[in-house]
Amino acid sequence: MIPLDSLIELRGVHAGYEGVEVLRGIDLVVPAGQVLAVLGPNGAGKTTLLSVIAGLVRPTRGDVLFGGRRVTGVDPVALARAGLCLIPEGRGVFANLTVAENLWLAAGSDRSREVVESRAFEVFPRLGERRDQLAGSLSGGEQQMVALSRALVSDPAVLLLDELSMGLAPMVVDDLYRRVVDIARMGVTVVVVEQFVRTISHIADRGIAVISGRIVLDGRIEEISPQLHSAYFSSSEEVST
Repeated sequence: MIPLDSLIELRGVHAGYEGVEVLRGIDLVVPAGQVLAVLGPNGAGKTTLLSVIAGLVRPTRGDVLFGGRRVTGVDPVALARAGLCLIPEGRGVFANLTVAENLWLAAGSDRSREVVESRAFEVFPRLGERRDQLAGSLSGGEQQMVALSRALVSDPAVLLLDELSMGLAPMVVDDLYRRVVDIARMGVTVVVVEQFVRTISHIADRGIAVISGRIVLDGRIEEISPQLHSAYFSSSEEVST
């Protein structure tokens, strides 16, 4: 891990797609080891914010720093190798490969398969039982476990999660987020996008509310929760992610 208080920093970031501005002057500092919840309604710019951090969307203005170094415009593959790991909405596992094969691909050739599997199955014991099963035949929650395990075995410094709970039952979501807490305790910084505060309130150290491409609230979840409802509905602007 990079031993800096400010692991991720965005300075005056504007970004969008095909001339449509989505993010409108984002200033954000994420300390190492923090679990940050990115809250906001649909179309607020949350996914775009994660994409900017991961290098998938280049800011039209402003800068992104990782570990104190400017990484604006850096190739996303290079950022992933440096420890920025994005799990996009929709899980993104290799459906025609087994659970074990998904893990081997994520880890690369510099780690033994035994070590990779041991690390993943320690956090997700259920996947050990599904080791030789095709990932596409797993339940939605189990596929999300595979996605998280793939990230874990790549030894990330930062884990970026986009709508981890999408389409899953509440009990499954609770179990997944308990595993996210376990991963965070290993020293991984976590930035997680969620639409509903109740889904994430029990694990996040801090939350920000993104409305119409701007951060309008920033603080501990219990501090900003009473203001979230009015913040969600106070703006008449619509922004697509």
